[in-house]
Parts: sequence; structure tokens; C-alpha cells
Amino acid sequence: MPYAKLHSQIVNSSIWSEDSDTCKVWITLLALADREGFVFGSPSGLARIAALSLEKVTAALEKFKGPDEQSSDLRSNQENAGRRIEETGAGWKLINFEHYRELKDADEQRDLAKHRKRKQRAKQRDGHEDRVTRRDNAGREPKSHAMSHDVTPSEAEAEAEAEAEAKKHPSPRKRGDVDEGGFSEWWGTYPKKIGKGNALEAWKKLTPEDRRLALEAVKVFASSWAGAPEENRQFLVGPAPWLNQKRWTDDTTEWTRMAFRDNPEMLKRRKKQAEDDAHRAMMERIHGTQEDSE
Repeated sequence: MPYAKLHSQIVNSSIWSEDSDTCKVWITLLALADREGFVFGSPSGLARIAALSLEKVTAALEKFKGPDEQSSDLRSNQENAGRRIEETGAGWKLINFEHYRELKDADEQRDLAKHRKRKQRAKQRDGHEDRVTRRDNAGREPKSHAMSHDVTPSEAEAEAEAEAEAKKHPSPRKRGDVDEGGFSEWWGTYPKKIGKGNALEAWKKLTPEDRRLALEAVKVFASSWAGAPEENRQFLVGPAPWLNQKRWTDDTTEWTRMAFRDNPEMLKRRKKQAEDDAHRAMMERIHGTQEDSE
């Protein structure tokens, strides 16, 4: 199932001024991206899916990897210099994918709030009409003040009330700084700061016991990734998937192996350090037990 949600801002972006083949490759990447913005595949496979020549796809990918002085993303992320993708070992990572996904999520929330409010008003109106009908059938004249309520609200009123409803339920980005049973501590420790709103939603679904385990494991997870080569951070899973997939149940040695893959010497040192730390912690527990018994 694709996770791409095409945001209307694309028509105002610099990419929309590119040739049609380049735009087609970009939209194909959006359609193939997973929840975290990763696209797995090869240029030849992408060319087959997009129904374009390998040369055109390769040229488009090179353009996406290069800086873009006209990119609107420069206002929010100058470090990337307008670059749209970065290569991974198995494909590409769409830069700023999570940012636009959350914008779309916020838009959908507002639309849903408007829809709920319209349904609520329609239900109230239908209920009032039904009461008036029953009174008429009973041979009683309906009161004029009761009939005065049978007025369909205007679209402007419905939207104003929907906006007020949306403010009661802010978007994940605005809710992100709210603590929820230890979330702030967990978020502060997690080594990848993207999609905070989605991570908070995932945290809310956890049981108290799962939250306790996640808080304990995230310290080990962050320690495993500390000092990892920058090029390996593309393999660092996002916060929300880490929680949704209960990654605290992983074999912790896999975290270190992923962080220092393709660097056997550094991986060897980190494994030795982890063993030393585990031994030291064990000895501290033993000595602490002996002191308590004395």
C-alpha cells in the first residue's frame, strides 16, 4: 500500500517547472515511497515503472540529488540546499517526505472536522423535524419559536464551527510538545528527531508496561547509534515505526551492527565496548547485593 499523499504545494514548487519526464519520475517516486519516505529499487526498475527510458530516469535522479536554489524547502531546511533525494544502499530516501506527509495529515483532520460538524447539524435538524411532525400528527399546532430553529446553517457557519473544533484537536505537529506518560523523556533520548506528532500518537497506543520497556530500551538504542558514520544514519528507523513495531524487542546487537555496517573495525570496537559495559554492570549488581547482605 503506498503512503504518498500528493500535497497541493507541489504545483508551487520549483519541480513543477521542470520538463514533463522529470515531473513524472518525481511523482513515481512519491507513489513508490513507504511510510518513512524510502523507495527501494534501481534506476532500471524505476524506468520500467515510469515507462521512460533509463537515460531520462537517470538524468532526473541526478537532478533530484543536486542542489536547487529555487526550492521552497530552503526556507525550512537550508542544510540540504534544496536537494530532494539521497541515495541509500537499496534505493533512495525522499528528503522532507515526513514534513509534507504531516501537512497533508493536518489538512485531512480539518476536512474530517468539517464533515463531522455537518453530519452533527444535519442529525440535529432531522431530529427537530421529526419532533415537529409528531406534534402535527397529534393534532397540536407546533410552536412558532420551535419552528424558528429549523434553519439550515450556512456553509460559512459550518466551516467556522469546524475550525473551532479543529482547534480543540490540534494537528500532531502542534501536539508534539505535550507530555504523555514519559513521552518527552523518550523523545529526548531517541536519536532521530522526525515525525514527532506521529510518534506521540504511537506512544498513546502503548500500554504502561510497553512504555516502561520503551523508555529502558531507547537508552540502549541511542547508545548503539552514538558515533555511527553519517552515511549509515539512513538506516536509522524513524521514531513512530520504532514504537509501532515494538522495536525494543529486537536483539540489541542488531542495532550496533546496523549502525556500524560496512565498518568492521569500528563495529568490533563497539561490540567489545558493549561487552565491557555489560560485564561492569553485572559486577556492580553483584557487589551491590553483597553490600546489602552485610
